[in-house]
Amino acid sequence: MDISPALARALRTGPFEEALATALDQSGLTLDRVRDHLAERGVQVSRATLSYWRRGRSRPERATSLDAVSCLEEVLGLPASSLLKLLGPRRARGRWVDHPPGTLPRSKLWPAGPILAHLAAPPDGAVTARAVHDVVRLAPDGSERSLTVRLIVEASMPGVQRIPVYYQTDQGAREPATLLRVDFGRGGRVVTDRRTGLTVAEIIFDHPLGKGERTMVEYEFGFADGEALDNYHRRFTRPVEEYALVVDFGGRMPARCHRFTRRTIDGPEKPMGEVWIGGTGSAQFVGRDIQPGIVGLRWSWS
Repeated sequence: MDISPALARALRTGPFEEALATALDQSGLTLDRVRDHLAERGVQVSRATLSYWRRGRSRPERATSLDAVSCLEEVLGLPASSLLKLLGPRRARGRWVDHPPGTLPRSKLWPAGPILAHLAAPPDGAVTARAVHDVVRLAPDGSERSLTVRLIVEASMPGVQRIPVYYQTDQGAREPATLLRVDFGRGGRVVTDRRTGLTVAEIIFDHPLGKGERTMVEYEFGFADGEALDNYHRRFTRPVEEYALVVDFGGRMPARCHRFTRRTIDGPEKPMGEVWIGGTGSAQFVGRDIQPGIVGLRWSWS
């Protein structure tokens, strides 16, 4: 079939599920008909599996599934490997995948739960943050207004095109964070666990990264019902070359501010020295070679 500009763009930039959905829509074939065409070629894939692939609820990984995708390209009249290349690397397996030496397991820093399963995220460690810049903006009453994050990341394997980013409120009953914008990439799905207050958003790069390739993205979370804050911190499962944190107090000057660290989310807080509150009504910390754990600023209003 002729490839429309929308389909050509989806095949070029991904993600896989968007390209597949666009190709299916353009083909005019129902999932049942696609399944029948695959069966005629000796490939057995259930309608439910095709639906999950189309919606991004799961991704083909096993050798038989990848063979099915190759056959699916033929059924849909797509160029060879045009869908396969969007899948990127196969998910790594094994005991040490999630926390190799020198890192912290994600469970030490984030609440447990199945929330990531909804995003079909790449394996932990597929992308490494090299620089993280956070700008927290407060309203005059001290409540949280927005968080802007700029990331420079590096792919540790070829074909990676997405990463999950996290934000957790201190009070699970509050309205969750809203992904307002993504620059130099685009936003994907956003899932929230109201019980824990954890929001996980998908950031999609402009193109699949090669191994060792770096890219920069910027995104912003907003808060419709921001809580009054007395601290902000960033959680690192892996070392990062540079971390910068700026807190704009929104015109209300706190009495004092200091930096702190913690090894885990439940570990003891260790004060690391006072931080100057500048004439712009903000405080900042810039550090290099940040080790796994928690780094943040804490302030008091009186």
